[in-house]
Amino acid sequence: MEKLFYPFEASLLLTFLDRYQNQIENINENQNLNQNLNENQNQNQNLNENQNQIENQNQNQIQNQNQNQNEKQNQNLNENQNENQNLNENQNQNQNQNQNQIQNQNQNQNLNEKQNQNENLNQNQNQNQNQNQIENQNLNQNLNQNQNQNQNQNQNLNQNLNENQIENQNQNEKQNQIQNENQNQNQNQNQNQNQNENQNLNENPNQNLNQNQNQNQNLNQNQNLNENQNQASFFWDISKANQFEFFFFIKHKKDLQSLLKKLGISIKIQEKSLIVLFDEEKKEILNEEQILKLISKLEEYLYSKDVFDYEELTNTVIEYTKKIVLSLCPYLESIDLNKIYSVAIVPFNEKWSLDNDIAFAAGGDFGNQIAYPNPKIFSQELIDFWEEMCATRPKRVYLDYAYRCVRSTPHEFMHAIQCKLKQEDPSLWIFEHDASRLSGSLVKAIFEEIEQEQKAKKNVKNFFFSFEHLAINWIDEIVSNHLKFKNNTDFINQYHDWRNSFGYKTPQHQKMNYGQRFYMKHRVAIEGIRDRIGLKSHLDFCFKERCGDISIKKPVIPIEINFREDTHSLNVLAKSISEEIFKKYKKDIFELN
Repeated sequence: MEKLFYPFEASLLLTFLDRYQNQIENINENQNLNQNLNENQNQNQNLNENQNQIENQNQNQIQNQNQNQNEKQNQNLNENQNENQNLNENQNQNQNQNQNQIQNQNQNQNLNEKQNQNENLNQNQNQNQNQNQIENQNLNQNLNQNQNQNQNQNQNLNQNLNENQIENQNQNEKQNQIQNENQNQNQNQNQNQNQNENQNLNENPNQNLNQNQNQNQNLNQNQNLNENQNQASFFWDISKANQFEFFFFIKHKKDLQSLLKKLGISIKIQEKSLIVLFDEEKKEILNEEQILKLISKLEEYLYSKDVFDYEELTNTVIEYTKKIVLSLCPYLESIDLNKIYSVAIVPFNEKWSLDNDIAFAAGGDFGNQIAYPNPKIFSQELIDFWEEMCATRPKRVYLDYAYRCVRSTPHEFMHAIQCKLKQEDPSLWIFEHDASRLSGSLVKAIFEEIEQEQKAKKNVKNFFFSFEHLAINWIDEIVSNHLKFKNNTDFINQYHDWRNSFGYKTPQHQKMNYGQRFYMKHRVAIEGIRDRIGLKSHLDFCFKERCGDISIKKPVIPIEINFREDTHSLNVLAKSISEEIFKKYKKDIFELN
């Protein structure tokens, strides 16, 4: 490969072929999805069988519960009948007491009659009047006492009888009420149990039905994908590209065609905007194995310590950044930006130093120094750490850092200006926000400057990236890292608060690893890209009047540099282009045929 392509050309071709590798990975994911779908369908069949068994068991259980409840009800009824019998016996006893009372009353009447007879005898017997009177008086007293006693007893008996009758009546009413309540309660319990069981039985089929519907939708999508795959083997659907991918192809389609021609391969545009790679000798479309083999050879060529000159890249970007900043902000000439220079970091290669060994830095030598990592002297531990924390794909560390020299150097240049202006930020997160948010617009302005020089046929250094080439790898990296953190709601919310507050809402950075901090800074850079006018407003906001501790008071943010969710968020940047944009450039795409 080194005999066919310069490193810059190989990186351009590899970026293009990554679109096919993404497609291959998606196909493999869909195949795994189909396999999982079949497994899920089998599981659903087993679930349905288990559900039927559960329904039968539930029905049997309900019947058994009803039988037990009926037995309990019958037992309660028998107990209530026994209580009624006891009450009836008490009632009979009370009736007997009443009969005795009536007999006593009859006896009293007989006594009264005898008393009357005695009175008549006393009248007739004059001789024994005194004695009879005394006896009669005594008798009368005794009789009166007996009468009173009998009357009191009768009254007590009548009162007890009435109370017993009332109590019996109340007990009968309560008994009937208890029976009715028990019956109603049992009916309600049975009804509630049946409702709950029916509800549970209904919920499970609905869940299974929703799962089956979702799986059928996925299956239909996979079938459509397979139909397209059969039509065009392995392809890249340019109409589904995001804006960075789309304009990368528009800008470099002729360059790519020329590079692939060296390999006997041409680009063909099929119907429905499918871009395929065609082997001119074999007269066939490249298959998965051939594409992956080509990618592997390019990666092997670029996976070399000596392919890129990181010092030259960093110094070139410093010169262009300085030129653009001074053209937009001439008042910064007073801090002598010409003194800013680069120096390579010598890594410690220790666990405690991993973050610093792979990171860019600025601020040394009174703000004049920008330090860049030198992957040529990375240990394997540092390479593994980079791939784990930030990399999109393995075995690309040397290419990744070539991109980073272009993307991160303007960021560090902003830190150098902050230092030279003696700005202060105890949290450092306002500094990071300003430098990151400006860096995306600065990178775009650098490539615009290079293109103008090329058009003017000035002596331009061999600068292998276009902005579209750099940006497509940038968005790939951010999307890849976003997949790691998207389920970490707390972290993503902290990022949004930090971005939307212009850095004034400090995230809980103590709990963040290097990959999360890297993601935040580079995402806000790509979401903050503006044109040259927006860049000037942003530079003026950050540097024209701010000095001292900038964290004390949040200034008013100019409207033209405020974040816009509808046009600049990651969701918008990473989604497919609109139909209007595709139609506008469709002719340019098909001219390759």
